[in-house]
Amino acid sequence: MKTAENHLSNSYRGSGIPLIWLEFKRLFMPKRVGLAVLVLLLGGLWLYPFRILYPGERFKDWDNAIAVQLEAEYGLQIDAAELEQFKQSLVPKIAQADAYIRSTPAFARVNLDRYDRYVKRSQMANGGTLPLNRIIDAGPAKDLFAELQASLGWIEYYENRTVNTFGLNETEKKRAADIQSRDWVSVLPPNFTNSYNSTNLLSRLALTAMLMTSLLVMHIHIGDRRVGLGEVQAASRAGTTGLFRIKMAAALLTGTLVAAVLLVALLLAYRFSGLWSLMGADINGKEGPLFWTDLSFLQYMGITYTAVFMLCWIAAGLAYMAWRKEGRRERW
Repeated sequence: MKTAENHLSNSYRGSGIPLIWLEFKRLFMPKRVGLAVLVLLLGGLWLYPFRILYPGERFKDWDNAIAVQLEAEYGLQIDAAELEQFKQSLVPKIAQADAYIRSTPAFARVNLDRYDRYVKRSQMANGGTLPLNRIIDAGPAKDLFAELQASLGWIEYYENRTVNTFGLNETEKKRAADIQSRDWVSVLPPNFTNSYNSTNLLSRLALTAMLMTSLLVMHIHIGDRRVGLGEVQAASRAGTTGLFRIKMAAALLTGTLVAAVLLVALLLAYRFSGLWSLMGADINGKEGPLFWTDLSFLQYMGITYTAVFMLCWIAAGLAYMAWRKEGRRERW
């Protein structure tokens, strides 16, 4: 046993390479990287409901598409004059929708001949527009009606002057009133932040990162135990002092790398989904979460993503501590 301990210690000491780097390199051997890639693919299925990560016409989000269009034409803040210009730009499209409605017999059978009447009817509890909606979705006017619906929804959002203060204290009510009184509104869609925050995308990214970190860290320690190094390291002076710090540091470094890789993947997803132009928009809007600080979405994402780094460090530390505790049991 003593000979094995000395060999282990000397092999580390004689390498001339920092011990942390040696441990870190062992975490990224081909088999372990393959395992991490498998977990990442499974994580992709886990993240599948979030269309932001899978850009393309098949998953087109018209609320986001309208926001990108508005940013390109008017910038990140929309004022009343720009809103009127946007309304005027919809007039030809509404005329196209009117023409489609008049040319489709199903609309005539329910006494609908204009787009505005169709919208009012669709908002009624018993409006009977479900068969018409199916006809629209299966026909050539599908994108036109989807674009108009998102555009008119955005106009309604801008013109909303009602502040929902239910459950807010006086300080929060004042903050909400200040945001509502602005003469401009952020181009960011109301649900843009909600699709990312801790109840949706962020939490799933965090769980994926924690799982990848734990598997990478545990895999190397399981390998150590298979070849008998767990008991040697636990019994040796290096195992109880120096190696503990070295392996813990390597585990934390692994957690940092995993979180950073997923962060880059997230930023690339926003970049290639065509939404990067919205990253500088203010997260405070007339609806949705109430924020005390005026931050851009990119700043908000950077601040909140630190939680993913912290959770990866916790996962790495717990995975290594579990291995170390098991190693002590084997020793006794």
